[in-house]
Amino acid sequence: MPKVHSIAAKEHPDVLFVKVAVTSEDGEAAQLAQAMSVDRFPSFHFFSGAAGLVASMTATLNAESLANLRAALRFYSTPQVPLVAGQQGPAAVLDAPGWPRVA
Repeated sequence: MPKVHSIAAKEHPDVLFVKVAVTSEDGEAAQLAQAMSVDRFPSFHFFSGAAGLVASMTATLNAESLANLRAALRFYSTPQVPLVAGQQGPAAVLDAPGWPRVA
């Protein structure tokens, strides 16, 4: 996904991007994908400190989808945004075994 790599390196070098390869043979990665409700690829999850998971989205590599990804990256990487689960944007707390809950 060269376009996503370019966005990560050139436009958001301060954001940590983690790529998880999920195959049917890899039980642990497949369990992670299921726990995070990943049903399409590529999927993007935005985390912020104590708030945990604040948003999720999928993005194809067409222009509109990449524009939406860029907008989400700008929004969720802006320090002034109060990222408290349930209060801003499509916030949600990941409901997976072992994931820390936000009170």
